[in-house]
Amino acid sequence: MSLAGSALEAALQAVGRGLDAAGDHRMLYCKGAGRLVALEEDRARDLPLPDGGVLPSVPPDVEVEQCHRESQRIRNFPYDPGSAVADAPFVCSFDKMAEYFNGKSGLSETVPLGYFNSLFSFTGSWKNDAAVTKALAIDGYSLPLFRVKIRSSELTLLESVKRAIPNVWDPSALARSVGSISDQSHSVELLA
Repeated sequence: MSLAGSALEAALQAVGRGLDAAGDHRMLYCKGAGRLVALEEDRARDLPLPDGGVLPSVPPDVEVEQCHRESQRIRNFPYDPGSAVADAPFVCSFDKMAEYFNGKSGLSETVPLGYFNSLFSFTGSWKNDAAVTKALAIDGYSLPLFRVKIRSSELTLLESVKRAIPNVWDPSALARSVGSISDQSHSVELLA
C-alpha cells in the first residue's frame, strides 16, 4: 500500500468517529476506536486505487473520491487574483484568522477551535491569546488527494451511543455520558 493509500485507510477509519472541538482535529486525535453512527459495514467492498493498490472494507455509505491534483494556496478570503498583494501571505488579526479557520470547518463563530490553537501553539484562554497577539500569518499550499465522506445527510446513531445519552437535562449526567461514550470507543462530534 502506498503512502497515500495508508493515509486513505486512516481517513476511512476516522469517518463517523468523534473529536473534541476544543482539541486538535487531526485524525490522530479522534476519540475512541469505533464510529458514532451506523454504517453498512457488512456490505463493505474493496475499492481499487489509481496507483494499483486497494482500499479494503469501504462501506457503501462512504464515498471516496479522488481530487484533482491541483495545489490550492492558503489565502485570505475574499481573494482577488488581480490585486497587488496576490502573492502575499495571509496576515490578519487573531479574530479574523480564527474566523477563517472556523469557516473552513463550516462554523460561523469566532471562538477558535482546538485545531487553530494547535496550529499556532496557543495554550491559554482564547481572549488572553487574542489580546496579546498583534497579527498572525499563514502561507502555504494544500494538495488534496482524496475526499472521504459519508454520503447520507440522515445519520443514525449507534444504539450504544443513544443509550449513553441521558433523557433529561442534567449537566453532570451529560458529562458522565460523554465520558462513557468515549470509553465505549465513540465520541460526540462527527468527522466527515
